[in-house]
Amino acid sequence: GPRMPFAGMQSDPIAAAATPSPLGSIVSVSGVSFVRVDNPLRVEAYTQPGASLMLMHSIPGHGGCFMVPDGNLLCGLIQWVVQADGTVAPEYWMEKGEMDALAAQDAHHESRPER
Repeated sequence: GPRMPFAGMQSDPIAAAATPSPLGSIVSVSGVSFVRVDNPLRVEAYTQPGASLMLMHSIPGHGGCFMVPDGNLLCGLIQWVVQADGTVAPEYWMEKGEMDALAAQDAHHESRPER
């Protein structure tokens, strides 16, 4: 008989729900905003053996499993997602205040006198 277009997704809801969020996405948790950034060093530091990750509730509109390093939102968020090849990988969200401060530093370093 005719297949439903979403039959495959229904059979594997976790993989469908845990797709990576695009870089630059913003989520808000408890009044704190986070921006999805590519930061392998933070991911490595926060997911190494012995690191403390606190499981957080799901965030509407985003898949995967969100965790908070050391239970401190200012550390950012780790989002566990399922990659296209089926492997599970952690991705990093930076607290927006820190990101804005870093962006201001970058702008300061890269500013050139106008001619």
